[in-house]
Amino acid sequence: GAPAATIAALTVSALALAGWRAGKRRDIGTAAKADAVPIAFTTEPDVLSGEDLARLRLLLDRALQPIERFDGFQRRDQFQTAALRYQLNFIAYALALAQARCLPAYAGEMDEAQLRLAAKLQDRRVWGYWRLENLWGNLDPSPDPLKRDNIMFAGFVLTQLALARASSAGRLFGADTRLVFAPGDGENFTYGVADIAAALERQYRDAPFCLLPCEPNWIYPLCNAITACGMAALDAQDGSARWAAMSERFRHGLDTEFTRGPGAFIPIRSSLTGLGLPGAGGPMMQAFTCYWLNPVLPDLAAYHWEALSRRLREARVRATIWPIDVGDYRWSRAAGYVAIAAAAREMGDAPVADRMLELLDQECRVTSAGRAAHRANASLWTHAVEIMAHMGGPGQLRALVNRPPCRSGSIEAGPLLARIDETTQVAGAHRTSGGLHLALDASGPCAVRRLAVTGLAPGRLYRAIAERPPESADLVQADATGGACFALHLAGRSHVIIKPEAN
Repeated sequence: GAPAATIAALTVSALALAGWRAGKRRDIGTAAKADAVPIAFTTEPDVLSGEDLARLRLLLDRALQPIERFDGFQRRDQFQTAALRYQLNFIAYALALAQARCLPAYAGEMDEAQLRLAAKLQDRRVWGYWRLENLWGNLDPSPDPLKRDNIMFAGFVLTQLALARASSAGRLFGADTRLVFAPGDGENFTYGVADIAAALERQYRDAPFCLLPCEPNWIYPLCNAITACGMAALDAQDGSARWAAMSERFRHGLDTEFTRGPGAFIPIRSSLTGLGLPGAGGPMMQAFTCYWLNPVLPDLAAYHWEALSRRLREARVRATIWPIDVGDYRWSRAAGYVAIAAAAREMGDAPVADRMLELLDQECRVTSAGRAAHRANASLWTHAVEIMAHMGGPGQLRALVNRPPCRSGSIEAGPLLARIDETTQVAGAHRTSGGLHLALDASGPCAVRRLAVTGLAPGRLYRAIAERPPESADLVQADATGGACFALHLAGRSHVIIKPEAN
């Protein structure tokens, strides 16, 4: 939800602007959307630039610290948008997009970071807020954070696990994964990925507005679009049809209850009174909703983006962007810039994305903190969404959500970079025919860097070659499990090819 003070202020104006549910229904209809063509998937492999690698490093440093630690996270409150859970969710989304685009053949830090982020979700400091919110919002004393009216946790967690599963080609968060939420004074609440989806599916079937509350009483199309991505991703991965069964009802609810016209979602509506807050969040809420809708209802996303894009190209658009960073409530447009930029990249609108990122650089300068890049006046949430913008491209999120099934026994096989010397960062890792193409950034002077690879053909010889001065090569025989460790002399940015030796 939005910061409580902002909601209170918006509610006053909304009483005059918003009508009752029955009097304000609008159905865009399929005819009006006939010319909105969904953008195509982007599949071209890529590598991280030095700047993007530094941006990613900040997120990895936060994610890879011991599970019980939250150093570098922001703790303003646990009820609204600065909550720890959102920082964990969006770091995970950003890492999934980066892995899918640039690092699909790298497990190492990427997999470990996702595992630790999921473990942190189970810390009572992250989800314990629900006992109070459920009590005062629903008059229900249950502390179970996944049971009802809480897609700001349940839906976001499902999407976190599903996107990480997709970007890791099914290595992570399979059918045997269990999240345990222990309140410390009674029954523990244990959920697998499919259990979370099933709980959400039951709630959607009974939802009078066809969308679910993000918190007691308040329904946000944006939160529901994020949740829908998790449902659709799980469909793609395990062959279920939960999203397929609910998509048309979801579309109808969005069209009739949460839309005033093209590019004009109603960002918040009360599930108790039917009152809507049409101006909340400004262009950021509109654009970011398009971003998350594109994987699940691409024609609808394209229809709304076409109208929204025209407004975002206006010279005075900066003044319309919410001047509050939703990640820490400071006065800053940084969150708005990155959310709009991410949406523009997903929708194939490079001019809008470039302008937003240019404004971000002008108003929020980058400084270095070791190997990481940091914007002192931007929240951690904003840093995560900035990576989503830089890792974006036409249909990038849509491609990740709709990846083919990763059912048991069909997990993508082939070589995988498993570990690397801690002085070396991985900027790119892609499979080639029987081998790997790596882009590595080695810090310091030229030195021996060691990398471990799995998924090779047992007993076969493989050669690793660094394709830039100082040229370096190593010939290693894969062991009985298909693993091998290579040692190469590297300095700076190096492209490394690992390929099987001809018989």
